[in-house]
Amino acid sequence: MGGLLGLGLLFYVMLSVTVAGAVVVLYLLVRFGLAFHVYVLGGVGPWKAIRESWSLLRGRFLRFAGLLLVTIPLMAGVLLAAVFALALVSAPFVPEDPGRTTVLTLTAVVLVFGGVVAVPLGAYFTAATTLFYLKARGPGDDRRSA
Repeated sequence: MGGLLGLGLLFYVMLSVTVAGAVVVLYLLVRFGLAFHVYVLGGVGPWKAIRESWSLLRGRFLRFAGLLLVTIPLMAGVLLAAVFALALVSAPFVPEDPGRTTVLTLTAVVLVFGGVVAVPLGAYFTAATTLFYLKARGPGDDRRSA
C-alpha cells in the first residue's frame, strides 16, 4: 500500500508543476501510465515499476497515448451526458425557490447517479489499460517468478 501511495504522490507532484511544464508533465504521466499495472501485477517496487513502465512504452507511446486520448474524453462525455440527462428529467419536479432540503436531496441524487455511471466507466478504463499492459508485457512474461 505504501508503494501505491508513493506512486500517487509522485503523480500529484508532477501535476502540481507550473503551467510552463504542463507538456512535459503530460508526457511523463503518459510514459509512467503503466506504473500502477507493473507495480500491482508485476510485483515490483515503485521505482522499478516506473522504470519498467518507461521501457514498456518504448515504441508503444503513441498507441498508449491514443488509448488515453480516446477513453478519457469518452468517459468524461458519457458521465457528463448522464448527469445532464438526470438534470433534464428532474427539472420539472424542482420548485422555483427550492429549499435547502430539496437542493441537498437533488445533489445527493445526482452524485449517486454519477457514481453509478462512473463505476462501470472506471472499470472500462482499468480493463483497457490493463489489457494494453498485458499485451505490451508479452506472453509468458511472469515477473513474479523471476
